[in-house]
Amino acid sequence: MDASGRSCASAATVDDAMSDLDASAHGAPSGSVTPPVSGTPQQALEDLEAKRKKRLELNRKAAQESRRRKKVKVEELQRNVASLTRENDRLQTEHDRLSAELGRDDSSGEVLMYQAQNAALRLALVEEVERHSPP
Repeated sequence: MDASGRSCASAATVDDAMSDLDASAHGAPSGSVTPPVSGTPQQALEDLEAKRKKRLELNRKAAQESRRRKKVKVEELQRNVASLTRENDRLQTEHDRLSAELGRDDSSGEVLMYQAQNAALRLALVEEVERHSPP
């Protein structure tokens, strides 16, 4: 029995319950055991600061690598834009040239004449194939 008249077993249980309440009030799960701090409080602070510095350095390196990858990607996209712009200009020039040529041919009726000849030859070819194919 202790000074309050409780048995030692119940006093220990009350103390355990009180420590569980204190731990849960500070965000630690009930029944958890807090790990012992190695060394002095000064050493614990130094360990935390070392971890913080390491995390900051790793974050700095990751950010630097991310910026490098982004720069490479932007440069690649810029090259693609330049290449596609050149290709578009070339195709537009070709389109303009062909449109102008078609316009000249169309005004003289040559295109219509060639299209009619092509249709007549195709029809003659189909008739010839049908005539020589077995029944």
